[in-house]
Amino acid sequence: VYLTKDAGESLTLGEILAAVDAQYATTLVEAYADGNLTVSAITSFGKAYDLSTQLGTNAYIDIATIYAVDGGYTYADNGDGTATITGFRKDSAYLLEDGLYIVGIPSKIGDLTVNAIAENAFNATTNAAVDGINNIGYVVIPGSVKAIGDSAFYGSTGLISVQFSEAGLETIGAHAFEGTSLTNIALPLAALKSVGAYAFKIETLTEFLPYAGEESRDMLTKSDLKEGDFFIAEDVVGLNGYTPVYGGAGLYQYAGKTTVDSVTTWDVRFVASAGAVNADKNYVMINLGNITDTSNIIRYEVMEGSYYFLGNEFEMGAMFNFNSVSKIHANAFTDCTTDLTWYMITYSPAYMGSAVSGSTTLATLVNDANCADVFEAGWYEGYTDDGMGANSVSRA
Repeated sequence: VYLTKDAGESLTLGEILAAVDAQYATTLVEAYADGNLTVSAITSFGKAYDLSTQLGTNAYIDIATIYAVDGGYTYADNGDGTATITGFRKDSAYLLEDGLYIVGIPSKIGDLTVNAIAENAFNATTNAAVDGINNIGYVVIPGSVKAIGDSAFYGSTGLISVQFSEAGLETIGAHAFEGTSLTNIALPLAALKSVGAYAFKIETLTEFLPYAGEESRDMLTKSDLKEGDFFIAEDVVGLNGYTPVYGGAGLYQYAGKTTVDSVTTWDVRFVASAGAVNADKNYVMINLGNITDTSNIIRYEVMEGSYYFLGNEFEMGAMFNFNSVSKIHANAFTDCTTDLTWYMITYSPAYMGSAVSGSTTLATLVNDANCADVFEAGWYEGYTDDGMGANSVSRA
């Protein structure tokens, strides 16, 4: 959209929205007046721009907006002034040209504050008879929603975008987004308290993105870390040839720290991975724990349902580095093939408690008396002594 102004004049949001309406037959002016359109950012070449600035030269401006689409859901009155979203309603959903529906959840329905999405609300398996359930493509969730229930969007294969209009989410249930088609998600973490197993078991998911205003929330070993805080951390996720590849593939939760003889151990839970980040790598690289700074040991607890799809549908090898691990829970690794083309497994006996020396098998390491509490039975789905366990393991 092009607007002509004289030098010394300034732009107004109203005339910009009107110009967009005139060119594209949209109704932005009306939506803004009704409170359905909010402006989230006004920038010029990536920097904040003040519309009251007097013009002295050409200005190139980007305006980011959030359009509040209200519809596509059913709800229940909780009887306490709040409401829970309970399911999909096709006749009130907004249908886009790509054949997918927008489910726009408001913060208020009448006098009721929407505070939750019920378990199985948009589950495409349990709601298979609901017309259009597999064509939910876009969901907007307000900050008033504190909880997303177990399996809320399970198997919704059409779902490609989830947008949180404000931060406020506290709980994500088990399997909440499993089986969807998300490729990335900007997840608000400031208020988040718990994430259930398999919540992000998604074959297409390549990365967790920082939510607006939380860009520096990689808080590992920082002094402002609070117990229970979630964060996203970049790590080496694989190798292309001999070149390490970095990605924001992990969702973590800080659990606490202990200091003994000037050595601080930071305990961190690995909660979810963006499994598809491995898909174009020659080798998957999984680093569990960090011992590079011997005064600050980062020790991992690998939670149920946190790794998945290793080896599926493509040829690769895997490099497992058991640096410092307190526990690998049952079913931490699921839907992983056991016929990866190559393994390299290393472990750090000083931090794993193992007395095993030299090269050995994973079976020997797992069954070592000093490691017995680390590897929970069934930690790697498909693990057998004559399969993955037969591969050679080396001390770090």
